[in-house]
Amino acid sequence: MKSVLGPRPREMVMRRTAKSVRMCGPLIALFGVAAGCSSPDRVFGEGKGGANSGGGSGGRAQGGSSSGNAQMSGGSGSNTPIGGAGNAGSYGGTSGNGAPNGGMTNSGGRDDSSSGGAAHSGGTNDGGGASAGGKANSGGKGNSGGSTAAGGTTSAGGVPSSGGTSSGGTSSGGTTGVAGGGAPVDPCLNNGGCSTNATCTKTSATTRTCACKSGFSGDGVTCNDVNECNSADDGCDPNATCSNTVGSRICTCADGFTGTGVACTLIPPPAPVSTWKFEKQSTASTILDSTGSNTGNVVTGGEVNAPPISSAVVFIADRKGTSNGALRLDGVTSQNWVLVPNSTSLNRPWVSKAITMTVWVRMTTVPASGGVTLLDRGGNHDTTSFGLSLFNGKPQVKMGNHVASGTANLPTATWTFLAGVYDGTDLRLYVNGDLAGSFPNVSVPLVSLTEALTIGASLNFVGGYSTGFINGDLDEVRLYDAGLKAAQVKAVMQE
Repeated sequence: MKSVLGPRPREMVMRRTAKSVRMCGPLIALFGVAAGCSSPDRVFGEGKGGANSGGGSGGRAQGGSSSGNAQMSGGSGSNTPIGGAGNAGSYGGTSGNGAPNGGMTNSGGRDDSSSGGAAHSGGTNDGGGASAGGKANSGGKGNSGGSTAAGGTTSAGGVPSSGGTSSGGTSSGGTTGVAGGGAPVDPCLNNGGCSTNATCTKTSATTRTCACKSGFSGDGVTCNDVNECNSADDGCDPNATCSNTVGSRICTCADGFTGTGVACTLIPPPAPVSTWKFEKQSTASTILDSTGSNTGNVVTGGEVNAPPISSAVVFIADRKGTSNGALRLDGVTSQNWVLVPNSTSLNRPWVSKAITMTVWVRMTTVPASGGVTLLDRGGNHDTTSFGLSLFNGKPQVKMGNHVASGTANLPTATWTFLAGVYDGTDLRLYVNGDLAGSFPNVSVPLVSLTEALTIGASLNFVGGYSTGFINGDLDEVRLYDAGLKAAQVKAVMQE
């Protein structure tokens, strides 16, 4: 029985498909794309060993190549789809003008030759096509030899992004580093490799010099500290001490001076409480106090209350040659000495807890043993007695049981300056302005006394007699209520 339903459904499809192919061919050849044309049968197919051909959008070819017609088993195509979506074969396939690639290789990627199309590639864009009004992207923003897109974006030598490779393009307008001729790095950046104690000076765009700073020496890369205090001209005042510091030095004025250290001036000694110059007076036995009110008398004999003598007082030229400016005492035959009675002003040094005694002496004889008194107050019975004397030929300053002695015997027939100082802490002896001995940290402070002051002998108030008579000449005995500094002691000596 003859069917009245016409051809079977599959036959109808085949006939319509063939007709479509015959109609779309000429249009594709002429315009590159025909609306309503599609690939036969394999619109969503997947060819293993073949290719996704002309317009097979969404297909994935393994081991094949992308061309105008579907080629299977790694074959190569002869025609490039125009206007279609040509995904060239991946996994080792060959793509148009491309090269074998281990990954997915697209020759031009999505190659749209039509105006406004875009070419995308996930691999290498080799000889990518010119996109009129579109963009040629090879993995990132890399354009391989791309040309100006009419009406679109101009990409010339753009910067390749990660994943894409730009070949054959020219970079224009980008930032060029030093290697490409850009601005060089400042040679003094981070001090240019110079020492931290050096100054970097730029001499050209690429060179510099290093110079050590003041107080340092070296080649500039290495700079060592200079000890300015080792130089004779350390920049400090002669009356200052120099202390080296890194890159410099510190000048400190010595005791008794004030100033910056670079310039120091003497702090003048205070006025003495009493000064006995031994200048001859109208009454020969009178020893005038030229700066105070403590006038004394020349006495003789070994008694505490010995009366002033009326004759046999001998005055000589002092150390400066002034006639009758010094007192001669003969402790061997006449036993003359000077007694200054106790007074409120005489006690001032003991009240102030600081004392200085000075004397110029020229010995006629110096005993090799025993003691000779130059100045004394308080004798041996008081813990705060104070005096200058000789013991076994050597000068010493004594305060109670504390003694500071020199190391050399006092010379004869020569004027010598002696000073005994107690500043409330230390006991010091100076000979001709230089420190000759000291007793540090004296624990017994001065207290007020009631005894007289003696010159040329000492009084033993317990036994009521005097001892230690001097055989020599005396000039300018001074008493201060302050512990003088070394510089001040020298200043007094130089008056």
